[in-house]
Amino acid sequence: MKLDSNSLSDADALDVKSQRFKRMRLLATLLLVFMTAVYIACSMQTGHYLWLAYVKAFAEAAMIGACADWFAVVALFRQPFGLPIPHTGIVPRNKDRIGEMLGRFISSNFLSTPVLTKRLQQFDPVGQGLRWMNDQSNKRTIARYIRRMVPLAVASIPHEKLDSLLPQLARSGIQTLPAAPLASKVLSVL
Repeated sequence: MKLDSNSLSDADALDVKSQRFKRMRLLATLLLVFMTAVYIACSMQTGHYLWLAYVKAFAEAAMIGACADWFAVVALFRQPFGLPIPHTGIVPRNKDRIGEMLGRFISSNFLSTPVLTKRLQQFDPVGQGLRWMNDQSNKRTIARYIRRMVPLAVASIPHEKLDSLLPQLARSGIQTLPAAPLASKVLSVL
């Protein structure tokens, strides 16, 4: 059953995560037991079939890997079997120091002035925009959008303002035309 995380309360989401964790832990344990059974079965039959040596080696590597992964994860976050083994429970004991070092690493490697300056020099929004607009499918998308929006924009202008704006624009356009060169061209044509 697929659950939507947005529809769950915090307690329900935590319960779902806990169930998933238990399921994955059970699967990992069952795989370890299966690899142990394969290893034992191959150990009993190795003399009869030489190819079983490869299967036995694979099962042995899988068992060692599973145990090493389990110990590493458990050792990072707590003490295995509650025993005070040195170099275990590293994260809880050093969480403040780890947080400070991680913050220092991020600020010096990602947020320092030289790094940000280099990133900003490489940042080319105009070039990226031009490359995006140069693509034919993007040009068509822009044209469709403009074709839809221009009538809406014109329709949203009040008619009184449009009636007074158009004559003003026409007058200012005519006034900016150079009259002498235009008149000389008209006279030469005539």
